[in-house]
Amino acid sequence: MLRLGCGVDLGGYYGASIDFAQAIAALLKSFRRSNVSLPHTLHPTPYTPKTKPMNIPRIISTTIAILGIFAALGGLPEPAIAREPLLIAQKNPEDFLKRGVEKTRSGDYQGALEDFNEALRRDRNYAQAYMNRGNIYSAYGNLPAAIADYTQVLRIDPNSIAAYIGRASANSAIRNQPAAIGDYTQALKINPNYVEAYIGRGAAYLVSEDLSRALDDLNQALLLDPNSAAAYYNRATVLVGQGNNSGAIRDLQIAARLFQQQEKPRFYQNCLSRIRQIQQIQQIQQQRQPEE
Repeated sequence: MLRLGCGVDLGGYYGASIDFAQAIAALLKSFRRSNVSLPHTLHPTPYTPKTKPMNIPRIISTTIAILGIFAALGGLPEPAIAREPLLIAQKNPEDFLKRGVEKTRSGDYQGALEDFNEALRRDRNYAQAYMNRGNIYSAYGNLPAAIADYTQVLRIDPNSIAAYIGRASANSAIRNQPAAIGDYTQALKINPNYVEAYIGRGAAYLVSEDLSRALDDLNQALLLDPNSAAAYYNRATVLVGQGNNSGAIRDLQIAARLFQQQEKPRFYQNCLSRIRQIQQIQQIQQQRQPEE
């Protein structure tokens, strides 16, 4: 089982230490012979808070993390900061939402959940409160609760791309790739140029071993955004699965350069590691070729 930690600033990519329950099925044949760790995919997903205070992303759809199964974090931590006294009678749902967001930014996730819960007790149709609560549930591995909250957002606002992306990511994490693909597709119906949805759907196709569709989606993502490091990274994984190791190395080199420019050192180092693994595979394959 592999572990990769990553955490970077808003405007780029987010993540935390995540244990992977299984390797990507589409690449098993390519990598089993070499006894080398499998590469992973980058995937749009809700922000995963750490135990220390961090900034929460403004919208879920701009975040990317390593695709895999969320590790159980053993429940929410104790509040990181002292909470102000509740003046419940004087507060409206918007007040609780605002304070919940502030607590989330400060690392007080338990307090934030309480405020989002209170906002929803006062307004059962408050989509923004469901969205923020769903993000925290998803980050802490309570994926059924997260899916339920994202579904509530979509009941209230059927055109919420953020909710479709959040629910798709949670479904991918519980290995429900058909549901994830369906939600990414809905997001693309709303915005056909939404790069993160192509990246996410491509990753879901990849895990489903549909390499052709995965490649199509990642190619489209790169047409829309030629500087998408995540799309290059994921496409490299698809190319390895198709036996195009040289193309995979080329994509990983581009991804590494972009991650370095974006000051994402952990992802940069991960690209270099994947390149070395593929090169090891190439060497093993060459050694096994019969001498002419």
